[in-house]
Amino acid sequence: MKRFVWTSDNHLDRMNENDRREFNEYLSELDPDAFILAGDIAEADGVIGFLTDFRRALSCPIYFVLGNHDFWGSSFNLVKSSIRAFVKEESNLHWLTENGVIEINQTTALIGHDGWADARYGKISTTGTAVPRDFFRIEDLKGLPRTQFETALNQLGEQAAECIRQMLVEAVVKYKQIYLVTHVPPFPEASLDRSGRICDDEKLPFYSCKAVGDVLLEVMSDNPDCRLTVLCGHSHEKCTVEILPNLQVVVLKAGYGTWYPPGTIKI
Repeated sequence: MKRFVWTSDNHLDRMNENDRREFNEYLSELDPDAFILAGDIAEADGVIGFLTDFRRALSCPIYFVLGNHDFWGSSFNLVKSSIRAFVKEESNLHWLTENGVIEINQTTALIGHDGWADARYGKISTTGTAVPRDFFRIEDLKGLPRTQFETALNQLGEQAAECIRQMLVEAVVKYKQIYLVTHVPPFPEASLDRSGRICDDEKLPFYSCKAVGDVLLEVMSDNPDCRLTVLCGHSHEKCTVEILPNLQVVVLKAGYGTWYPPGTIKI
């Protein structure tokens, strides 16, 4: 049996050096068979450095997706290009967004995509203050008028959903258990605020992805003998939600400035 350790929203740029060292030592002592990161590793200029630190601390394969913070201070194309070039030279680092279906064993597969909130749940307020800093810190979104927020997020969600559909449709043909790693929860039930309640209508557009959720519902409803577990983050609030008898979503507790115990999957 293999033991996969996973985590999300580490925001390592917000931790001090001692806490980062302690976290890496903790992970090393766990001695996992694989390590999974579900996004928000740092901001754009720090992601590669922190991935390198994980690679030095761990001898196992490291699988990751990127979160919204990982693009802060740069653009989508520049970050993706740098990550693509970086992992090409690193045999133990795997960017799931561009890795397709990864076989863990004869019955189990791992897939993943960075994902994005798609503004299809809740409603973007024209006057409210609940606007994520993505629209100020990511070059592709910076300066967009609020009337264009919804269109931009719709497109990002659709792109993620189509990529995930292709991987999932391929995986269900061969595997009975699939793990999907993505940053943003695909259902409101897994998008909780600090009080433990589902995010309100002003936050939901930025904290869930209906396009991805719809794909998961469709494919898993058509394949009841296959089970899908979604590992995600973004909201920082821990929860486990059974969407269908064969579709579960898990979010881990996370925060800024410190590290939280990772989750464990036995395969």
